[in-house]
Amino acid sequence: MEDAKVPATENGNPVRGFMGKHSCTLDGKNRLTIPKNFRRLVKEDASGTRHLVVCRAKDHRNCLALYTVDYFAGIVARLRALEPGAEKRRLIRFYSNESEQLRIDRFGRVQMSPDFLEVLGNARELVVSGELDYMEIWKAEDYRPVRDEALEGFYGGTFEP
Repeated sequence: MEDAKVPATENGNPVRGFMGKHSCTLDGKNRLTIPKNFRRLVKEDASGTRHLVVCRAKDHRNCLALYTVDYFAGIVARLRALEPGAEKRRLIRFYSNESEQLRIDRFGRVQMSPDFLEVLGNARELVVSGELDYMEIWKAEDYRPVRDEALEGFYGGTFEP
């Protein structure tokens, strides 16, 4: 049996996660098509609809994060569990004001708001990259330097797969 045909497993189960990168173009109505292999990982709610939560990415000012509703619920739970204080208020304000729930339509598209498109420099050509637990959306030309930096860290790093 060839290794390429053996599915990756974790504790005997197929590894599930957002993996890969996809070049995407916004349509004329500012809709982004979520890559099919990523859509498969988004659970339907009781009405059969799939949702994602978009938020500014914490690590990069010119990037957006796309979370499943379940993953974002975990973020909210961790925020609520923080000790009262200025940091908790600041983080709750950030995640409350800088995120939005998006409905995936029957064609696999989400409607991007002007505020979030502004983060991406109002670019039409985008990259949606898998980050295992979530996705990132990048302006295509901004993605390459970040990818190159990650590759340099990978080749020079200490992690052994």
